[in-house]
Amino acid sequence: MKSEILHTYLPQNEEWIDKVIALDDKISAILLCKYPKMTAIEIIGMKLIKRINLENIPEFKTTLQSYTFFKFRDKLALLNFDKIIIWDDIINYDFYNVFPILNPIPLDKHDRERLLINCSYDSDNDSLFFRVSDYGKFNWATNYRELKFVKENSFLGLKKQNGFKWIGDFNSIPKQYFPETWGDKYGNDPLVIINLIVKKGQVHLHTKGGNVTGLKSGPYYEFSKIGVFDYKMNLIKVFDVEEGLGCYSDDKKFFIVHKHKGKNRLLFYDTEHYELVDELSLTKKQNLGDHKNLSISTQLIDDNLRIYNAKFMNLCMIKNYTQHTI
Repeated sequence: MKSEILHTYLPQNEEWIDKVIALDDKISAILLCKYPKMTAIEIIGMKLIKRINLENIPEFKTTLQSYTFFKFRDKLALLNFDKIIIWDDIINYDFYNVFPILNPIPLDKHDRERLLINCSYDSDNDSLFFRVSDYGKFNWATNYRELKFVKENSFLGLKKQNGFKWIGDFNSIPKQYFPETWGDKYGNDPLVIINLIVKKGQVHLHTKGGNVTGLKSGPYYEFSKIGVFDYKMNLIKVFDVEEGLGCYSDDKKFFIVHKHKGKNRLLFYDTEHYELVDELSLTKKQNLGDHKNLSISTQLIDDNLRIYNAKFMNLCMIKNYTQHTI
């Protein structure tokens, strides 16, 4: 597989990139930060289309840790602990609606928020599945939970209230299907959920672990696996994938791993059997430009691949792309 750079985006004014959402093949929404808070969303194509300053949205609390940036029904959305902001105006992004979360996740015993990280939209059930982390664990989630759009009777049944509601309990990965980990030496330490998608009634969870690997330090993980479960967390299949940072494509057909060991490249797995179907070398000419490949994340939609970290985003086109053979 080969690629070429179409456009490079660089954040300005000491901001950094927190998350990139592919709105279509060429247009991206980029969530920006400047310590210690979220600052803006920039909608870009080959140039800046719109900057949404989050301080101008009174419903958004920029200092809260519990935020998530995602697409809901193909519209841009931002979860902010007890509410979700959805931009219905997908041309100018001037108008938005705010929906409450009718049963927010309670604070912990120290009055701290649980962190809601990335999510996957389940079009079959019109619901969202979020990775959930304890306070201070940041991107290291050990649970996931379902959030659904509902209409409920408000007080005394006088009117309907539109909003979102958490459904069911927190779910963690059943450990009996995976090797022993470092945390098992000190108790029943839950497996970390690195990423997830919900596809065709199945929950795909990427996890890592090992006997000599701590949470954020030490050697690379000894195993990197995808567990596929039904909605009730009954195991369907476990697959092995290369150790590295993994991201799912927008259409959920591919799991893309930036491998940690060996040659610097992206590995493309299909999400039916998690077989390796192609590779892409990360090079200055093809896709990195003048930027380093540290903590690379990806967004793939059709033949357009976004490669980014906190300091840059390159929009690249994959050459000779087909949806079946990538």
